[in-house]
Amino acid sequence: MQTAHTPVPPPSSSSSSSPSVPAPGPCLSSTMLPSYIYALPTGLEKGTFVSVDVGGSNLRIAVVSFEPPLRHLRYHTAEPLDAAIRNLDGKSFFLWLASQLQSVLYVAEANGWVVEGATVPIGVTWSFPLDQTSVSSGNILSMGKGFASICNDILSSDLRTLFQQSCADLGVKIDLRAVVNDSVATLLSHMHTDRRCKIGVIVGTGVNASVKVPISCIDEEKLSRCNPRALERYAECILNTELSMFGEGILPRTRWDDELNAANEKPGFQPFEMMVSGRYIAELARYIVRDTVLKFRPSSAVPTGLDQEYGLDASTMSLVERELDIHFARQQLLARHPCKEGRTSLTVEEMKFIRAAFYAVSSRAAAVTAAGILALALAVLPPSTPGDEDEIVVAVTGSVMEKYSGFRVRVQEFLNLLGRRRGKRLVLAVTEDSSIWGGAVAAACN
Repeated sequence: MQTAHTPVPPPSSSSSSSPSVPAPGPCLSSTMLPSYIYALPTGLEKGTFVSVDVGGSNLRIAVVSFEPPLRHLRYHTAEPLDAAIRNLDGKSFFLWLASQLQSVLYVAEANGWVVEGATVPIGVTWSFPLDQTSVSSGNILSMGKGFASICNDILSSDLRTLFQQSCADLGVKIDLRAVVNDSVATLLSHMHTDRRCKIGVIVGTGVNASVKVPISCIDEEKLSRCNPRALERYAECILNTELSMFGEGILPRTRWDDELNAANEKPGFQPFEMMVSGRYIAELARYIVRDTVLKFRPSSAVPTGLDQEYGLDASTMSLVERELDIHFARQQLLARHPCKEGRTSLTVEEMKFIRAAFYAVSSRAAAVTAAGILALALAVLPPSTPGDEDEIVVAVTGSVMEKYSGFRVRVQEFLNLLGRRRGKRLVLAVTEDSSIWGGAVAAACN
């Protein structure tokens, strides 16, 4: 069992009215999606909630309590979504989710965090595509190849109905109050503790961002499915930007970018993500090393995996970049990718080039990330008044942002440079367990 105590500041005393903001420019129909989250956290939320995070690799369930000015992680468990789970049919998968939730509720009842037999408020972070229809419902879209067995059985079904019916079948009483994606959860999680937070960004295997915006700046067509009463009552909303899809025709590309795009399942679908995410920057770096260092070597002298599609991992790039001693950096690379001819088959000069290539690719990713964050701030956030030095806090999470050597520092440096020229002061803040906290905050607010 894990516990945590985080102080929560009181809400800002500033007026809730929002200044008029020009509508953002034309964008893809599948981007800038209202999240149906209008009631935003104040830091004064109270109560105990269960948060369910259905991610690509793990199911995490937590019991959290809000007791201003503190919030507590009472209990936290994680189960891998291994092949046995991913091969379940849709109904069996949701019954398995309900059974895991039931086990957590037994612990919560035993510890007195929830009343035995009472209906428990739930928040869900659903890290897969969802055609959201309300704050607590949405139609399931394709979950990806790894989840084809599950998805084929429940495609276009309502997530809320599936979840609540499976819980009812096991006698588990829940009130599903909110469904959010992982980028919205990131923003909500940090906004709950810092009201200056207006943007949430994920840079990991995938890339996305969410932004808190005045409703007045959202295109009317995007609001057509929203509850008119909610639109009248609230001044702000959270947008799921689907940032990964931006950049086509704008971001300059190399021949390796073109090659990667052509090999993609959906060419041109996620140009931003293909320059930034851990999955793609590693493949770009592999292309460069393949065509420069390894091209003229016999196959036996090529490090294992570097001649295979997606054979290089971003974590390896990070290890190599981090080592100042080039000899030790070579040992780190060859420990993961040994050559048939031995560990010394890469020369020092070759290794220097490889490390420089890794750094160039990751630095460009950091620059593109910073440019994307600033573009969101300029496009949809209210303009700052002259001399305004207030910081805009950007909540960040994801394996690349948190674990890649020096990546977050470089993003911040680029933000400082670009933002200073445009009157924006943006500060990155790492948000741990954001999918857990964000789901719970969404449930508490709604």
